[in-house]
Amino acid sequence: MRLKVFHVIILVFFLVALTGLVYTQILKGGFYYRLSKNNCIRIIPEVAKRGLILDRQGEILADSRISFNLAVIPQELKDKDLTFQLLAQVLGKNPTALEKEYRKNMNLPFVPVVIDKGIEKKLAIILEQKKEEFPGVIIGPSSERFYPHYGTNAHILGYLREIDASRIVRLKDYGYKVKDMVGYSGIEEFYDKELRGKDGGTQIEVDNKSRPIRVIALKPAQKGKDIRLTIDLRIQKIASELLEGRRGSIIVMDAFNGEILAMVSSPTFNLDVFINQAERGQINKLSKDPNAPFLNRAISGLYSLGSVFKTVVAIAALDSAKITEQSHFFCDGKLSLGSRDFNCWSKHDNQNIKEAIVHSCNVFFYHLGLLLGPELLNKYALNFGLGTPTGIDLPFELKGIVPSRTQKRLLRKEAWYQGDTLNFSIGQGDLLVTPLQAVKMMAIIINNGLIIRPHLIKAIDSKEVNFSENPSRVNIRSEILSKLKSYLREVVGSQTGTAHILDMANLSIGGKTGTVQTGEGGRQHAWFVGFCPFEKPKIVFCVFLERGGSSSESCIIAKKMLEEMIKQGFF
Repeated sequence: MRLKVFHVIILVFFLVALTGLVYTQILKGGFYYRLSKNNCIRIIPEVAKRGLILDRQGEILADSRISFNLAVIPQELKDKDLTFQLLAQVLGKNPTALEKEYRKNMNLPFVPVVIDKGIEKKLAIILEQKKEEFPGVIIGPSSERFYPHYGTNAHILGYLREIDASRIVRLKDYGYKVKDMVGYSGIEEFYDKELRGKDGGTQIEVDNKSRPIRVIALKPAQKGKDIRLTIDLRIQKIASELLEGRRGSIIVMDAFNGEILAMVSSPTFNLDVFINQAERGQINKLSKDPNAPFLNRAISGLYSLGSVFKTVVAIAALDSAKITEQSHFFCDGKLSLGSRDFNCWSKHDNQNIKEAIVHSCNVFFYHLGLLLGPELLNKYALNFGLGTPTGIDLPFELKGIVPSRTQKRLLRKEAWYQGDTLNFSIGQGDLLVTPLQAVKMMAIIINNGLIIRPHLIKAIDSKEVNFSENPSRVNIRSEILSKLKSYLREVVGSQTGTAHILDMANLSIGGKTGTVQTGEGGRQHAWFVGFCPFEKPKIVFCVFLERGGSSSESCIIAKKMLEEMIKQGFF
């Protein structure tokens, strides 16, 4: 009896289960299939906020602000063509452009595909309110780079762009992936790993109306590290305004620790062309501009150093005992070598080394060049950092060229002549340097031979960065460097000095002028590389004008810059 009851119960349960299965899979099978199909997993990426870039006083140079991106999830799109047409109407765009972005950025069916970036907030609100009309479409906040002083600091800061294939191959071991925004040029590139942070995201389940059901997984994004630069925005703005409308560079560096207080290259460019979609068409135009606005002349422009190089030649002659302070050479305006005359810019009569520096006498240095020869000229130029990258924390620094017999024979398949030595001795011919190398050279002289490394980074997330560990020195007697420093003071302080226009009652300045023949029928390059105050130098600086005329033009700009710095209490 009990066994029969048990069998009846089992039969009832079986019939109930069978009825349920029939109802679920046959009568309601289509309904539940559609429901399960419409309930899906959605991944919402969260891009890490990039670290701030600040000047030495804490002024923001690069920030991130909230923007809105429009994305679609491929597997949730019901009618792609109709969706793009409707979206284009709201955005005021061509549906073909949206389709193109979709095809370009499509990766996996469940990963959102961004088809429009940086849309206006009011349009984002409209689309969010109509989201049920656009299945598979999502509006998400994003972080967009923002440069408050974009023109002033463009070459230092660099910009962000989507990672290219070569960088992915090189950086994949550091977590970089397709579609990442990475730094190109400047600080943004050099310190990209510190600034970029770590992306996160949320994995959620949504229903058939794209409404969230539950959070499956959450990984918060980690903000990048803030970077404080050595740049003083006040000086940077002064230098930028003085170079407006000119080609050239101004650099101001702390005399003893290598901190770059200002570095301006002109012409500059608007960083907005790399951020604002509407401005992207300007990039190609700027890249073809003959004035080369993308070129950072401070570290990537190579120029003859001209008479500024005479400081190195004078040190070489004294250090190697080829001459003494009392040695004289007569200048009648030229030196004849074979059938060719090598000219001076004036007739200086008898000159000793001090007078030759103060008056920038070419003939005197022609004689020194012949005494020294190209090998010694090459050796001392390299000792003072020419022909070698300074090691500044920026990409694309060029090393320049210090000529030699071997270099000319190998690269140009030509022999070295005495005329090459004469040109070398006054900083022309094949000698090519960057403005930053000229600043480093001057810093070595006034630092009694100490070699400092120019740099732009001061702190990362409030932790100071030390660039001054174990500095080396050039092997030059200190009394020689002291003599040269006093000569350079007279270049400005003497009534007959080539930079006397720069003499100021309230600030003692030393330095060397340079006027360089371009050999192309154009205007000359103009240099002034100096330091101040003379008694206890605080800064080393360079004003270089590409085809700017005589060195007096550089001196005038240098004087205006220093006067403004005095007004702002820098000295």
